[in-house]
Amino acid sequence: MTKLTKKDLFKMVAGVIDNSNVENKEDLQKFIAHEIELLEKKALAKSSTETAKQKENNGFMEDIYNILAENEKAMTITEIQQQNEQLAELTNQRMSALLKKLVDAGRVVRAEFKKKAYFKIAE
Repeated sequence: MTKLTKKDLFKMVAGVIDNSNVENKEDLQKFIAHEIELLEKKALAKSSTETAKQKENNGFMEDIYNILAENEKAMTITEIQQQNEQLAELTNQRMSALLKKLVDAGRVVRAEFKKKAYFKIAE
């Protein structure tokens, strides 16, 4: 069973009001329509804003991509970090997460050789 959202509940209440003989029917419908509109605006604003950390991570991912583009050979996380001071300050776990996002986006390819991960630009 899926959980009902506020928007779903408002739509259900609007349907009940439509089928009833309640006073101020139009005012209630306007109120519900306005509340649904506010919920939609809030959801849109929430989904379109990036946090400071997300912006920072996007910058790091571009740096990683540029390093891999300059060096045409496959590189390890440590080798990538040696090319950039800011990336050198990041933990290997964070670098791995950033590289995974690039791999999932299809921009970078991951390969393993002797249990060591190597990354290069996708072709």
